[in-house]
Parts: sequence; C-alpha cells; structure tokens
Amino acid sequence: TNTSFDEESWALRFAKEIPKDDMQNHVESLMKMARCQYTYPGGDFWDVKSIVVSLCNINGDYFANVSTRLRADIDVVKAAFGSGRVGVHTIKKVPQTLYQANHDIAALAISACTDESPNWGDRSSIFHHFGPQVTSCKLFFLAWVQRGWSVRNHYGRSLPFADDHSVILEAVKIAKNGSVSQIFAGLPGTLREDKEFMMKAVEANPRVIKEANADILQDFGYLLHGIAASKASLLYFTHKDKDFDLIADFAAEVRDRLFFVDTVVLHFFGSISIGGNKRAKHRRTGRKRDNRLNCQLHLLDIGGEGGEWIKRNIAQFADIPVGSDLKLFRSAIENLEYWGY
Repeated sequence: TNTSFDEESWALRFAKEIPKDDMQNHVESLMKMARCQYTYPGGDFWDVKSIVVSLCNINGDYFANVSTRLRADIDVVKAAFGSGRVGVHTIKKVPQTLYQANHDIAALAISACTDESPNWGDRSSIFHHFGPQVTSCKLFFLAWVQRGWSVRNHYGRSLPFADDHSVILEAVKIAKNGSVSQIFAGLPGTLREDKEFMMKAVEANPRVIKEANADILQDFGYLLHGIAASKASLLYFTHKDKDFDLIADFAAEVRDRLFFVDTVVLHFFGSISIGGNKRAKHRRTGRKRDNRLNCQLHLLDIGGEGGEWIKRNIAQFADIPVGSDLKLFRSAIENLEYWGY
C-alpha cells in the first residue's frame, strides 16, 4: 500500500469527518493510520469498541487514547497487551479494579511490557498500582519473577506462597540473574535444610546449588544432582579454598566410583551396569550375544529376566550406581572435567 505523506494526511482528515454511526465501516482506514503510527486527534472513534480493538491489536500503546469507558473493557485490554507493544505508562492506565477481578490480565501486563529494564521508580509504581490483592497471586508473582525484576525490593523477605513448595519450585525454575538468591531470602530458613526440596530446586535451576545450608552442601547426593544437571552449577562456587576443596573432594569420589564400575562391576554383574538386560534382548532378537556383558557368576543369570532383579538388589546393597544413577555420575564427571576438575 502507498503510505505517502499526502495519503497519510488524507487519512487523518478523513478520520475527523467520519460520523460516529458510520465508524464501524471504516476500521481498515483507521488501522492504516495506526500502521503509520500517527498521533491521532481526539475524536469519537476512540469510544467505538471494534475500532479501538483493531488499533490496540496493532500497537498496545494506542490504549492511552482510548475513552475512559473502554479502558475498563477486558477485550480492549487483552488486545493492547496481546500486541506485544506495551509500555509502563499503558499498564498504569488500566483500572486497578480490572486487574483485581482478572489476575491473568495482570500477569499478562507484566509479560507484555516492552520496557526491558524500567527504572526502579517505574517498577515500583506499577507494582503498587496493581495492589496487594493482585501482587500476592500466583500468576502475577511468577510473571514478575520471569521478567527478572527485583523480588527483594518489592516483596521484601516475606514471599507469598512461601509454604507452597510447588509454586516456589516453579519460580526458582524460571528465575533469572540474582532472583534466585532473592527468592530464598524470602523463604523460611527451614527450607534450606530440607534435602528433598533442595534436590528438586537444584535440578530446576543450577543457581540454587549454593543456597543450601552447610550440611546439605556437604551431602554427596545433593552435589551429584546439582552438578550433573548443568555445567553452570559450578560457576556459583568461588575460588576460595573451602569451595575448591569441596569440589575437588567430590570430583575424586565420583572418579573412584566410576573407576569401580568400569573396571569391576561391568565384568562381574554384566548388563545391569549399563542399564538393561542385554541377554534377554539378544534372546528375543536372535542376535549374537556379547559375552562381555554376561555376569561371571552364572547362577545370577538364572530366573526371570536373567536374574536381573537379584543383581540389582546386590548393586543397591553395595551402593553401586546403575541405570539412571550411573547416568548422573557420568554427567557429573563430564561437567567437572569441563571446568578442569
């Protein structure tokens, strides 16, 4: 389409002359004006819902011109926030009562904001504009965390859902930058002592690894899950002697356990150390069996599934990593070696 200056000027003049009753028939012309990103003169067309929705679908910041009546219309608000072009000033023009009645719209507003790093004053003003009823709801809290905006400055040390582990784990998973530390600062200290919770948290986000209390941080299983989950987990340890010794000792133990698996267990227990009953598989397919995978104690190959359950029980009793546990060990040593441990 031709977007010459004359045609655009004509469109602006045309908009002024449209009778209110006939505006529904001229949505396309008004949309064209929006694409030209003109500043519109005041006019009745800002009070026509179909036109306003069309304009806000193009650029959410046109919501600033919408009539007071339509600012409280949920369809108009959804169109503005769904456009992907919404500034802080637009978010604050939506009535607080609409946010309070529709928490999902409040969360959408935070996600749709195109101001990547609004200053502290802007963030504070929109946070308080929503009101405590909205900011304490799950959807809003998770949207705020996902944006990477300060949790400490706005929620302080008393987070909503502190007792709901599923919500906190979801927040930890999507948290960015320093938000993880800020989230844990607002949680009860007892959670740092809860090994099961901390294991889930460190698997969700490697930044969590140093948030555990001293006892859990010394736990081999906790370190194994955290370091195996991501190479990035080791970035959160410092080069101080205490941290270096902790990781060096952990790396040595992982190597010792893997050496035992690779040199003894593979030949003694056969298939279980590499995750699966190869003998049964070869029996079904008729393929030639690799004798190196057979258990050297032939009695353990007797029984259902080649005595697999007996061998697994022995491995469990001897604390030998097999199956998914063995994968954790191999992932951990790979990540450790990446950083030179």
